[in-house]
Amino acid sequence: MLLVYLKLYFGLFEIFESIDSGGDRRVDKEEFRAAAASLREWGLPIAEDTDETFNEIDTDGAGQILFNEFSEWAIKHNMLNNEEAAPSQPVRAFTFPLSSPMHLRAECC
Repeated sequence: MLLVYLKLYFGLFEIFESIDSGGDRRVDKEEFRAAAASLREWGLPIAEDTDETFNEIDTDGAGQILFNEFSEWAIKHNMLNNEEAAPSQPVRAFTFPLSSPMHLRAECC
């Protein structure tokens, strides 16, 4: 079951990163507006007023959507369970460079 969840989050992260054109692991309103048509094509409920949907996803009100906010919202709307939800263009691959602020860390006791 763990692998199923990892695959789900990997898919969501690929989509999130394709929306994040600035590469800062945050989606601002301009990036969200630019991706709204694709998100609608993938079956997600994006309001005509994209700011309304943006504010719904941005649960901490910081003015930027973080991956955890995006993934919770996408799962709530069954983004990856929708057979129609497939990007029309390939989503770019990503890597985590060693200098990346996103890294794996193990803690013990």
